[in-house]
Amino acid sequence: MKRILLIGILLCSLFSLQANDSIRVEKWLKEAITLPKDSCRTLHFAKQMLGVSYVAGTLDGNEEEQLVVRTDALDCTTFVEVVLALTIVDKEGKFDYASFKEFLQKVRYRNGDLNGYAS
Repeated sequence: MKRILLIGILLCSLFSLQANDSIRVEKWLKEAITLPKDSCRTLHFAKQMLGVSYVAGTLDGNEEEQLVVRTDALDCTTFVEVVLALTIVDKEGKFDYASFKEFLQKVRYRNGDLNGYAS
């Protein structure tokens, strides 16, 4: 019984984190719409990360390779990946979380193919 309760709590936490990530990403993308056309979108998205906690190894911890999306804690690599993916999505004229995840996967994995750590 304790195990089932623990699994339930972990799943709820995971879904809550994903919901927060999607809300943040879509908010940042929608704010970028209001910027002047000649503004530096990359800098805009990087500034959104001010105050986000630095946590080393934010992609570690999963036995099987999977796309990890975190906007609540970043390391140096994930900071660059998230900002780049946001910039690309904005340039493509897309403003939804699913598009962000698609481009994040393309940025993070060779040819966007999530096929184990080496990809």
